[in-house]
Amino acid sequence: MATTAQLFEEPFDADEYIERLAWRTPGGGSKGGAEAFDPKRLLEEFENHIEELKQLDEKIQRRVEKLEHQCHREAKEFAHKVQDLQRSNQVAFQHFQELDDHISYVATKVCHLGDQLEGVNTPRQRAVEAQRLMTYFNEFLDGELRSDVFNNPEKIKEAADIIQKLHLIAQELPFDRFADVKAKIASKYHDLERQLIQEFTAAQRRGEIGRMREVAAVLLHFKGAYQRSDVFEDTAVLCQRVNKQVGEVFSSPEAVMAKLIQNIFENKLQAHVKEKLDGARHSDVEQYLKNLYDLYTRTTALAAKLTEFNLGSDKHTFLSKLIKNIFSCYLESYIDMEKDYLRTRSAMILQRYYDSKNHQKRPMGTGSIQELKERIRQRTNLPLGPSIDTHGETFLSQEVVVNLLQETRHAFERCNRLSDPSDLPKNAFSIFLLLVEHLCVDHIDYALEIGLSVNAKNANLYFLDVVQQANTIFHLFDKQFNDHLMPLISSSPRLTECLHKKKEVIEQMEVKLDTGIDRTLNCMVGQMKHILATEQKKTDFKPEDENNVMLQYTTACSKVCTYVSRQVDRVRKSMDGKNVDTVLMELGVRFHRLVHEHLQQYSYSSMGGMLAICDVAEYRRSAKDFRVTLVLQLFDTLHALCNLLVVAPDNLKQVCSGEQLTNLDRNLLHAFVQLRVDYRPSRLGRHFSYHGLRTATEIEAQRAAQFQLRLAGSVVQKAHTRHCAKTTALAAKLTEFNLGSDKHTFLSKLIKNIFSCYLESYIDMEKDYLRTRSAMILQRYYDSKNHQKRPMGTGSIQELKERIRQRTNLPLGPSIDTHGETFLSQEVVVNLLQETRHAFERCNRLSDPSDLPKNAFSIFLLLVEHLCVDHIDYALEIGLSAIPSADAKNANLYFLDVVQQANTIFHLFDKQFNDHLMPLISSSPRLTECLHKKKEVIEQMEVKLDTGIDRTLNCMVGQMKHILATEQKKTDFKPEDENNVMLQYTTACSKVCTYVSRQVDRVRKSMDGKNVDTVLMELGVRFHRLVHEHLQQYSYSSMGGMLAICDVAEYRRSAKDFRLPATLRHGSIAPVPTLLVVAPPEHPKQVCLLAEQLTKPGTATVLHAFVQRCAWTYRPLAAWAPPLQL
Repeated sequence: MATTAQLFEEPFDADEYIERLAWRTPGGGSKGGAEAFDPKRLLEEFENHIEELKQLDEKIQRRVEKLEHQCHREAKEFAHKVQDLQRSNQVAFQHFQELDDHISYVATKVCHLGDQLEGVNTPRQRAVEAQRLMTYFNEFLDGELRSDVFNNPEKIKEAADIIQKLHLIAQELPFDRFADVKAKIASKYHDLERQLIQEFTAAQRRGEIGRMREVAAVLLHFKGAYQRSDVFEDTAVLCQRVNKQVGEVFSSPEAVMAKLIQNIFENKLQAHVKEKLDGARHSDVEQYLKNLYDLYTRTTALAAKLTEFNLGSDKHTFLSKLIKNIFSCYLESYIDMEKDYLRTRSAMILQRYYDSKNHQKRPMGTGSIQELKERIRQRTNLPLGPSIDTHGETFLSQEVVVNLLQETRHAFERCNRLSDPSDLPKNAFSIFLLLVEHLCVDHIDYALEIGLSVNAKNANLYFLDVVQQANTIFHLFDKQFNDHLMPLISSSPRLTECLHKKKEVIEQMEVKLDTGIDRTLNCMVGQMKHILATEQKKTDFKPEDENNVMLQYTTACSKVCTYVSRQVDRVRKSMDGKNVDTVLMELGVRFHRLVHEHLQQYSYSSMGGMLAICDVAEYRRSAKDFRVTLVLQLFDTLHALCNLLVVAPDNLKQVCSGEQLTNLDRNLLHAFVQLRVDYRPSRLGRHFSYHGLRTATEIEAQRAAQFQLRLAGSVVQKAHTRHCAKTTALAAKLTEFNLGSDKHTFLSKLIKNIFSCYLESYIDMEKDYLRTRSAMILQRYYDSKNHQKRPMGTGSIQELKERIRQRTNLPLGPSIDTHGETFLSQEVVVNLLQETRHAFERCNRLSDPSDLPKNAFSIFLLLVEHLCVDHIDYALEIGLSAIPSADAKNANLYFLDVVQQANTIFHLFDKQFNDHLMPLISSSPRLTECLHKKKEVIEQMEVKLDTGIDRTLNCMVGQMKHILATEQKKTDFKPEDENNVMLQYTTACSKVCTYVSRQVDRVRKSMDGKNVDTVLMELGVRFHRLVHEHLQQYSYSSMGGMLAICDVAEYRRSAKDFRLPATLRHGSIAPVPTLLVVAPPEHPKQVCLLAEQLTKPGTATVLHAFVQRCAWTYRPLAAWAPPLQL
């Protein structure tokens, strides 16, 4: 084993190991030669050595296993130990976290306690300090300084601190009442300052640097510490003192004084201004602006004092240049810094307010969606957006408003002083815009938006509080505008812009206030309605036992009246001026309508009618609180109507003809009488036949109205024109006589004296007559057609429909059937144009030359209104609604008749415009307005005509598509027996061509000029597209392809009726189906040849699609596809 161990020497080499083993073995090596070699001995030695190696391996293996086992055991122990340590660490971490939380909690409590102590201690210290200062001030007031602090030289530091504070307080006191006290404090102030300076000088001489530092720290707070007096006052005093001496010494004293003042300005003043402004320019903008304003003001005041001295002939210009040299670099950027500061300051004031309310300001929407919401809300008064609950907070603060106005007032004052006179209006306007942005938009408008979005549950009508505060803010805003902005811009063109901006902002606010008030009134009425619905019982007005009924108002009436009185008081507190009467009138009218509708829900016995009268009397008593005459009249009428519930049947007709009820509609009276339980038993309906309640007064009133209409027409048409024309003709004849040098003026004055009272009101009567006459002509026409004119939609919804229809050409709204009636009449048009022509003639004769264009334009607007809007536009709307959908069967395409008649009317309208209107306005600015109005009207009509024609063409194509779908069979192009097929076009092709020819004739009759070619080109292109898509739906045999060629040839023959080369070019599809029949699959070269002849740029895909339809399958295509480049 030892021998073996010796053989295992590093580095181990197996070959050398065997060699060394053989060499050690006797007879195993080369020692002794070949005779000495003993292989058996060597084999035995190898076998023994192998056994030793096995034993050694086993021993080593056991040792390895023992060590591995020991290692696994120690690893498990270590893992358990690590787990125990981790658990201990986790427990320690939890304890540490709990300790940290506890420490944080205690620290928070300590900080909170410290803040509370500081909050209590600070006011207490301030109160103690204020009391101490009041004691010292009282000593100055009495004139005797008893305190030791003012008499002990060792306490000069404390005395200096006290006198500084008293000096600041004294500057704020009025001079007339506290003049003596202010003088004593100022004297003591200067006395202490002098003592400190003397102490500083003595310490400097002694070399006591520490004492000098202490005294300097105290002197630093005195205004004259390093500059003992004001530089501006010193300059004025110096110039006053040396002026006399300069005059006595120098021969040209004005030059010397000017040089002295120039040196003072360029050295002392400029250095002082730079020191004050440069330090605060970037660190404290507010202080910078205040210093700039103060320094500039004091400099200009000093310059005004210096003008008393002799400085030469142009001393004002000289001083202005000196001031400009000092402040020019600051004034150039003043307005930008002013606006930036005002913007930042205003935003900070608003944000601080919202933070104090714990409110996160919501972003207001912008862009087209917000504009659409705003327009819809203005038109419909609908709440758009999520409803929120503000817990009664109005988000309007007078403190915020006062702060914003205060900052703006200071900005206006600085702007007035620091702006160049030429830039003053512009700068003031920019500051005003910032005020509008932050006060009106960011604060008031935001509060109104929040108020409009408030949740209306439980009828919390807090919007009235918003109105009250907004009203107060408006007054403050208006006062600011008049007091501080108007003086700056009153003589500049910016005044108009400011007034327009103010008006625009106030109108926007008023719109939202009106919306909110309207919705608040709706909530009030809703609450009343809820009270009536829950408290009023059906048995109240129809009791079972009428003998035990107490004649007093009902519980529902009592609660409603109490609620109304409370809301009236709220309205009066929230508004002022005429707004109170306006809102209360609207509330009273809605209150009356609610009660009126509520009473009509019940049936009334005799005693129930008496109770209803008692209720209405109580409602009327509440209505007196409104103090509005109209509301009282409404409830008086309602009270009279309720008398119809209890009046005896025989007296019913007499009561209906009474003073209060005679002017009411008989249907209203009848409706109230129908509520009586004895209506049918007593046959009360006989009193309300057509003639039952129609009195002679009503008949006479109707006749009088008809007579007045005819009289107005005759006066306008005949009297004015005839008599005025005769009078002017008479005056023309009288000019032949000798009436003096100015006879024309003399005769004109006579005519004017006669007709002036009539001509003043002529144009108003002309327009009223023309409006009435035109409406009567139109109504007569529609009545003759038994047609009830439909109201056309207006507002944002109609505009939205119109825009969608223009962009998508979709029929919006139900389709109607007019039975072929176009609702366009040349007779009506001629009558309207005839009336307008007479009006133009009268206008030309009776109008003053200066008013002629304006009057003619107003008549033209009436013509546009009644002819173009009420007649043509209405007919086009009906026509668009009557056009059937594209997939309708047997569609009656009558819109072409509408187009034909509209075309004729347009020609008549244009002739009227050129012949009768143009001569009256050709030389006036009204010509542009008339041309613009005419162009606008015609463009609107053309848009609807284009829409109708396009949809009509869609209907035509849909009809052709229906014919092809029902008449064309799949076997037409792939017949079972190809030998018996007749080579002619199919039945579907024949019917489509017949239909197309008929529609082409209709188009030519309906239009003229280039319109015919334009519409026929569009129809032809759609016709070609339809045939092209139709042919691609089938598979074709050889004979079927021949039939397809015949069909396309017939379609092409029909296309010639369009008389348009472009349509015939679209007919180039005709040779393409030849591919379906020209060569069977065994002749691909012929197919390639024909395809190459037909192929044009962009048509390869079309050829490919047709070849795919061949009945001889698609399999051989690979043989000739490369030449075709498909």
